[in-house]
Amino acid sequence: MFFTTPSGRSKAYKQINYQLGSFISECCFLFSNWPGTRNKTCTDDIYCFGKVLLELVTGKLGISASSDATLKDWFQRTVLHISIYDKEPLINILDPSLIIDEDLLEEVWAMAIIAKSCLNPNPSRRPIIQYVLKALENPLKVIRE
Repeated sequence: MFFTTPSGRSKAYKQINYQLGSFISECCFLFSNWPGTRNKTCTDDIYCFGKVLLELVTGKLGISASSDATLKDWFQRTVLHISIYDKEPLINILDPSLIIDEDLLEEVWAMAIIAKSCLNPNPSRRPIIQYVLKALENPLKVIRE
């Protein structure tokens, strides 16, 4: 997870975000131009990124490796706990190690909202990677605006 520090964003944080953005952009390019992957698009990559974010928020690392039926059911049930209006339902799905204080809980809530938007069943309604990266740079802005 990427969280703020009292002194602001560290160089390491900025570098990780830059590398993450470059990696995702490169994946979008590769998948959209890979032979035999005509249906692969950046929206597919955004969906996969949403799965990874949700795994981090819930602490259920590796759930993406489950069978499709199990995975789809888990994501559908889990996403129901994520609301842009109320963070309390989120506590039911959070990794307990992330519940440290109110500030951290708000950042994790923002990460969950970002994950949910990436997991939108309608590919055209998923955010573009630039929005996702901007939201990750300042997660509290996601819930305050």
